[in-house]
Amino acid sequence: MKHRFRERCPMWADLCRRPALAVGLFVAWLLSCGVVVRAAAAADEPFELRDGDRVVLLGDTLIERAQAYGYLETSLTRRWPDRNVTFRNLGWSGDTVFADSRAGFDTPAKGFERLREQLTSLRPTIVFLGYGANDSQAGEAGLDRFTQGLERLLDVLEGLGARSIVMSPIRHENLGPPLPDPSADNRRRALYANRLREVAARRGQRFLDLFQLTGTPDNGVSPHPLTSNGIHLTQHGYWQWAVHIERSLALKPTVWRVRLSADGQTKDTQGTRLEDVSVTPRGLRFTLLDDVLPPVPRPPTGEIVLENGTPTVARFAEVQQQRVLQFDGLTPGDYQLRIDGQPIARATSEVWQQGVVLRIGPEIQQVEALRHAVIDKNRLYFHSYRPQNTTYLFGFRKHEQGQNAGEVARFAELVADAERQIARLRRPVRRHYELSRVAP
Repeated sequence: MKHRFRERCPMWADLCRRPALAVGLFVAWLLSCGVVVRAAAAADEPFELRDGDRVVLLGDTLIERAQAYGYLETSLTRRWPDRNVTFRNLGWSGDTVFADSRAGFDTPAKGFERLREQLTSLRPTIVFLGYGANDSQAGEAGLDRFTQGLERLLDVLEGLGARSIVMSPIRHENLGPPLPDPSADNRRRALYANRLREVAARRGQRFLDLFQLTGTPDNGVSPHPLTSNGIHLTQHGYWQWAVHIERSLALKPTVWRVRLSADGQTKDTQGTRLEDVSVTPRGLRFTLLDDVLPPVPRPPTGEIVLENGTPTVARFAEVQQQRVLQFDGLTPGDYQLRIDGQPIARATSEVWQQGVVLRIGPEIQQVEALRHAVIDKNRLYFHSYRPQNTTYLFGFRKHEQGQNAGEVARFAELVADAERQIARLRRPVRRHYELSRVAP
């Protein structure tokens, strides 16, 4: 009986003869369990950017086009102004988990090897992974192959010590005729979104469901489109995409509120530090140093879209946009607020007592300047790792223009300058407020 069992289970027989091997395999199994447990615990931890983090946005067209607006990077950067964090966008239009689009004139295997080299050189600590939209075109038949490619990519990231944040593709938005009905495409996308969720759960990694960002469950025509053609987000779409990701990461809205009485007594402050309050013949003067910059303002066009008819994302965005300033006990009349000498708001004493929402001001100008600095940095980095004439500089036609390849390395200096600009702009500065009664 024993001999027949060993004949049928040669691996078991080998382990019986080599107990050291059996012990080693058992220890390896325990260690692998530990890795899974630690990864699961990391996925449940509150998200934050740590000093020195290197964040990579990796994926297909949705990720590549995000660099042109900078909303997600700016939204996360402003939350931790005292921490040095770098972002790099490695999105590539039309890409898959196999890095097909990165192959150029080479094989897909070469494209994946290039991606591996880029990731290794960047040494990311956090990777936002945004794939599935292009892969889903293979339908249900391609689901297992997609899973294999996804697992291989996640293995590479894990080997680099990066924390992966797996994101689903967005729903193909229904814009009505003459554009095609997206129902069939959305069934495919939903399959791949669910597979992404399953793989992330099995590996203990954080998963962000972005599928519901665009459209409704019944896939009716969108009353407030977030895309230009059903699949490519507009500027407003990327703003709401960033807000959706913030909320999905369980980040709390950053609330700003100041309440003072006419005699200069502090009644409430949130999100800022009040200094140097003084009463003037016509009102009040004081200085504020905010904890963080205000949220990136919503683009001038576009409405806040409800998620499945519920105000979750809308409420999150609206709470963040409210910078409320209140004054109690003012002498009846009209009062004007200036910040750093700029006229910001004018209201009656009754309205000031109820609270005025500040929607403009130098702080908001600063966060917009930060966003544009992010966009400039992204553009410079894009040209450094993806020069348009790469075939002539580094490929099989480098004998024609290869002498100019050295110029590409000089982008590193420009990117470093842009990073210093971002580091300067992400920090709030003291602002001088003055409320003065306006003569009738």
